[in-house]
This record gives sequence, C-alpha cells and structure tokens, in this order.
Amino acid sequence: MAVTIAELAPINCQNWLALGACIYGKMPIDRALSILGVRNGNNAPVKVSVDEIKALRDEWVSFRQIAVILGISFQTVRMRMINAGLHEVKK
Repeated sequence: MAVTIAELAPINCQNWLALGACIYGKMPIDRALSILGVRNGNNAPVKVSVDEIKALRDEWVSFRQIAVILGISFQTVRMRMINAGLHEVKK
C-alpha cells in the first residue's frame, strides 16, 4: 500500500497541509481536504457498512488507513465504530 502525506503528518498539521496545497497548488479546499482524508468532498451520506470497517480493523488496519482505503473521513470511521459498540471512547 502506498504511504500518503496524511499518514505521516500529525493530525494537527493536516489542515496546514491542505492550506499549503490550496495556496501553492491552486487547489480547491474540498479537493485538498479529501486527498488528506479529512473530507469526502460532498455532504452526501457515506454508504460504508460497519462490517467493511470491522473487516479491515480485524486485520489491524488503523482508523486513518481505513479512511483512506474506503475514501471516507477518519471521523466517519471512528463514529461508526463507536455507534456499533466496537470502539471505546477515551475519557
């Protein structure tokens, strides 16, 4: 599997990478965020089943990598796992 910049950059730096892509690459913000896996580029509901996410998670794939593989946001992966009772929220 190819390694993307989003996997190497800390979470708090991803928005800065998107901003740089927009300024220097003349890229629309939605496109830059979708490449980083932060946004899927539209507001349509994402049709990904928990079973697909769980199958990848059972193979020890991280939430961020699952998001890139399925083309959805990290937050979508996280919330689907929490709502299914398969991920505990740290307090």
